[in-house]
Amino acid sequence: MSLRTTKLKTTTKTTTDAATAAGATKRKKAAKKPLTKDELRAEEKRKKRAERERIERSKQIAAEARGKKYEPKGSAKKKPSDGKPLTKEQERTAAAAQSRAAEGNPVWFKPIMFGFLLLGFIWILVYYMSSGRAPVGALGDWNILIGFGIALVGFLMMSNWK
Repeated sequence: MSLRTTKLKTTTKTTTDAATAAGATKRKKAAKKPLTKDELRAEEKRKKRAERERIERSKQIAAEARGKKYEPKGSAKKKPSDGKPLTKEQERTAAAAQSRAAEGNPVWFKPIMFGFLLLGFIWILVYYMSSGRAPVGALGDWNILIGFGIALVGFLMMSNWK
């Protein structure tokens, strides 16, 4: 081979190596491209699903090690305490109750709850600012107890707030 042919092969090889390196760089940049919100949500869902599957599998393995049969959540049909399967009407009623519980409180619940809390606070505040003449002057110091009672209703409602 002549010197010129060797030089040509070396140049071609260098050009090919440079093109391959440039392609790899483009792939790396494409891999580092920020994900969109939808892609991030999909990735999070995939990770959560994989974690749930991993946990279910570990529970299954642990149950098999103890010599018991493992049933994943939601796989068994619900049965009442007497062991008889539920009727369709009972299943519908149970499903409706669960959906109501999952929905949370009705729209009016929070305004009424906060209304009781504020009304009790305002009742006591008015009593102190009026030096016992208002809201009901004849009750005297019982106004404080009434204010706390009204506020207590709001606090009790708070325990059922979903």
